[in-house]
Amino acid sequence: MTCYIDASIPSGNGRRITLLGTDLVFASIDNVFVYPTLNVDRLRNALSKTLSIWPILTGRIIVNCDEYMIECSDNSIPFNYTENNELECWPDLPVVVDDKTILEPFIDSVQYKTEVEPLLRFKVTYLLRSKEYIVGTSTSHLVGDAYSNIRFLNDLSQIYQHLEPLPPRPIFQRCLLKKEKLDLSFPLIKEISEKAEKIESFFGRIIKGKSETEQINLSFSSEQLIRLHSIGKCDDEEVTTHDTLCAYIIITLNKYFFLTTDEHIQRARMIINYRGICDSLVTHEHVGNYIISIPSSQFTDSLSLPSTAKIIRQAIKTIRNEDFLEKMACFT
Repeated sequence: MTCYIDASIPSGNGRRITLLGTDLVFASIDNVFVYPTLNVDRLRNALSKTLSIWPILTGRIIVNCDEYMIECSDNSIPFNYTENNELECWPDLPVVVDDKTILEPFIDSVQYKTEVEPLLRFKVTYLLRSKEYIVGTSTSHLVGDAYSNIRFLNDLSQIYQHLEPLPPRPIFQRCLLKKEKLDLSFPLIKEISEKAEKIESFFGRIIKGKSETEQINLSFSSEQLIRLHSIGKCDDEEVTTHDTLCAYIIITLNKYFFLTTDEHIQRARMIINYRGICDSLVTHEHVGNYIISIPSSQFTDSLSLPSTAKIIRQAIKTIRNEDFLEKMACFT
């Protein structure tokens, strides 16, 4: 049974929010939550009140030439309630589930369709045998990143519990910087600009690649990570465990997967969320996808763990430089 939830106080008023290039991720953020008890009517009411604070989720995608916008049009949100008598109880699953077929029955995923598709969908499934409630949420990634999604869900949880949402209130207008600030004197920015493709094409390739390849999950113990970091950092105390882990995966592929050195991975493409690094670009209140992707410099030794880890660390330090971020964000 599907009903449609309106904002208790419509606040979109038809205003349009111009999206950044980094917002153009044509996918959804899907979550499943399991509760031993749930008041469904209270959840519907809480969602209605939360939408008044999050009018962007009542909007639709509008495309004008190459400009993508969200029009906050105060549309209803589909809320599906169903009952399941087949599943004995909710299975014990990992936090991240790779097999989408397990979760598909419990999520109504948002699709990318301009002007008609909602940016948020809810589905509640009541398991009759175990008396558990499965809440599936799907949000368009065009609205914002995982941080933005968590903030919305937290506000919904607070209101459901008859509590005030935690400050600060969300800001939906994107931080659009003037192109005049784009400085091609930075060698890396100049190189990226010369080899640039549209950001939607870049993310399209990533999503296509994920759909056509099988994910491999590797487990490392704390002891292994400590040992790996000890070997990889060498004398450079700035190199992190994350740097050495990335480097280890790269040199392992180079050593055992590729047949010749010409096939070796020569660079790492770093995708960095710059929220909270530079307040002149974006603050924690801002809803959106605030990421930058740039390649590292070329690896000097594609089979050396310390050398590769150090180059990865240098790339991350470059991206986290405020001056570089301001110039690079103009380009994206």
